[in-house]
Amino acid sequence: MEPEKWVQVLCRYDGKGIGLVVKDQGQGFNPNTVPNPLSPENLSADHGRGIWLMRVAMDEISFESRGTEVHMRKAQPRQPRAEPVTQCSALLAAVREIISLVERVNSSNKRGLTC
Repeated sequence: MEPEKWVQVLCRYDGKGIGLVVKDQGQGFNPNTVPNPLSPENLSADHGRGIWLMRVAMDEISFESRGTEVHMRKAQPRQPRAEPVTQCSALLAAVREIISLVERVNSSNKRGLTC
């Protein structure tokens, strides 16, 4: 949530699936210490679901560089639903939507709102 810092998203399709690497300039964290968002005491929290969602959605996930890099992989389905180019286009559209959401949250935070 600091506008002077950058987030880098790398995407690669290799014929077997899609790989993503998300890097940021934050201090990092230990993903093993993140509380379970499904625990009753965390259900009403306004944060803390991102790692859980990544673990559910992706086939592989690892945290590198003390948590400042997330490496994810989603294998191509056995019966491809779309051509690889279409799959990458859909992924890029999703990444653009995430960036747009982050920008909206950042602009809200500048007005003193919390998300």
